[in-house]
Amino acid sequence: MGNNVKYKDALYIILDLLRNILFLIIGLLFLNAIENSFIKEFQKPWLMLPYMIANLALLYVFYRNFLGNRTFYKAFQKNSMSKKNTFLITVVSILIIAAVAYLQ
Repeated sequence: MGNNVKYKDALYIILDLLRNILFLIIGLLFLNAIENSFIKEFQKPWLMLPYMIANLALLYVFYRNFLGNRTFYKAFQKNSMSKKNTFLITVVSILIIAAVAYLQ
């Protein structure tokens, strides 16, 4: 019985890791498809870093508010972010993406 619980926990951890990796890939592809209309290609490579950080921040907000409290392995569950932090991170990320698009 004890070994069965360990295997079950290991399976849940692997499922959570695969789900998180899939979420990251799909999220970055989705954001790229949306932002592709106003950022065609980076002519200034140094703008890529704030752009990626802003995209990852948007994905983090979405993850913490919608996916973080729905996990297979209960120890990985996260509480939702406060509305103030959600709003602040979202606005700053959108402003960074708009600034990168403007500086292109």
